[in-house]
Amino acid sequence: MLANFKAAGEGEHPLLPDGAYLVTINSWKKIASKGSSNEQVEWSTEVNAPAEHMGASLREYHTLTESALWRLSSFLGQVLQFDVSSLPPIDTDAQEFKNLLDACVGRKVYMNIFTDTYNGKTKNKTTTKDPYAPAQGNPGFDPASIEDVPSWVKRP
Repeated sequence: MLANFKAAGEGEHPLLPDGAYLVTINSWKKIASKGSSNEQVEWSTEVNAPAEHMGASLREYHTLTESALWRLSSFLGQVLQFDVSSLPPIDTDAQEFKNLLDACVGRKVYMNIFTDTYNGKTKNKTTTKDPYAPAQGNPGFDPASIEDVPSWVKRP
């Protein structure tokens, strides 16, 4: 078979009805935004509830710009159940930032989604007002866990 990956496109995700979904965060990656050269974080999640949509995938995107940072901050705060504003500034290319995002993988969060059509494409998006809510059962978050240098290496 001749694999024409350009023609394969990105694949389609089935649309979910508007509402709140309990999801597990499976992974993240930094990508370039299609409409601009801005970097963004793409989160891959899997629906746990409601039961009729269990196993469906949802993607969430957070643009890495100062004007959009509030959305990533809200997401991290709800997922980690931690006031991320108490963290010092972190370079988005630094290992500490990657460790912070890694700390979200495997955790659960509620995402409030709606169906939006833009440029002829209909897809699920999170709401602007109260887009996320914490889920029960996530482990505690220790901000020291994101440091690039393990504590046993540090000098007193």
